[in-house]
Amino acid sequence: MEKSDSKIITVLLTRYYDKVSNFIYYITGRGYTHASISLGEGEDCFYSFNFKGFRIEHPGKHREKVKMGESVAYRLAVTEEEYERISHYIEKMKENSAVLSYSSFGVFLCMLRIPFKMKNRYFCSQFVAETLQQTKSVQLRKKASLYFPNELPKVLERQSCLREILYNPI
Repeated sequence: MEKSDSKIITVLLTRYYDKVSNFIYYITGRGYTHASISLGEGEDCFYSFNFKGFRIEHPGKHREKVKMGESVAYRLAVTEEEYERISHYIEKMKENSAVLSYSSFGVFLCMLRIPFKMKNRYFCSQFVAETLQQTKSVQLRKKASLYFPNELPKVLERQSCLREILYNPI
């Protein structure tokens, strides 16, 4: 893929320090506890899921308010067509946000390594993995419902479309 023909998407992984995040931290091998995705190179607007459902996040603005630890951003180059597909997918999520919710049960099934997709229910890394599956540039080996945030670094680091890794960008 020519560099001029590509667009950048960014996957942000963060470590939060609250009760639920600490639980996720310990059951998934001690690492990142939240995943979100952004269109473009900026780190100002990310999309994800949390207990309130589909969220538009601005992690840099809330660093003082929440207990946040390490973070890493993976910038990936995708084709124009893939970028548009991801953008459309996220727009559909925004439009349907009233019926979308967090999937605690999905987290439980992920712990058991049981792939299962519930309609309109997601957890953060499942949403990010499913969004990445809208491309051919990013190759995921498992179903989206089987990824915890802590598992994404190894997957993203071996992608040929990886352009840059930023440590502690927020």
